[in-house]
Amino acid sequence: MEEKEESVQHLMFLTAHSYLARCFGQATSHGIHPGQIPMLKLLQREDGISQRSISKRLGIQPPTVTVSLKRMEKMELIRREPDEKDQRVLRVYLTEKGRTVITDVQKTLKKNEEKMLTGLTESEICLLKRFLRQMRENLQQMPVQGETEKQNREEMAGCLGCSRN
Repeated sequence: MEEKEESVQHLMFLTAHSYLARCFGQATSHGIHPGQIPMLKLLQREDGISQRSISKRLGIQPPTVTVSLKRMEKMELIRREPDEKDQRVLRVYLTEKGRTVITDVQKTLKKNEEKMLTGLTESEICLLKRFLRQMRENLQQMPVQGETEKQNREEMAGCLGCSRN
């Protein structure tokens, strides 16, 4: 039996914790909360998407999306405008400031990933990705206590939407 320090579970926890702590600090130094990064990345790809679509695509509850968007609007990272055809629908657009912030954050995250993977060959990185995808798939198939498998998959899809492939 593996010692706690060498178990896959423990090593993954320590690695994720260390990486996310650095990313959190760097995101806040850019003036944003790390939880806003997936929304900004989505808007970068699909500017003008509706609030409802953001909620569905990222697997985030609509009230949570609304609160986050209000904060980003106050920071002048995004703007919301009513849809031309349906005034009840709000479309969300990145501002120039928002584009600059998400571009800078992505550069920082890329540097973090490069540093984290220093010393690994391309084939080792490819294997690592394959192993992580398989582990993620295995976890998605496990029911979570108190939730149906469908709910679990929907929530995981939202989390995965904010991670790199």
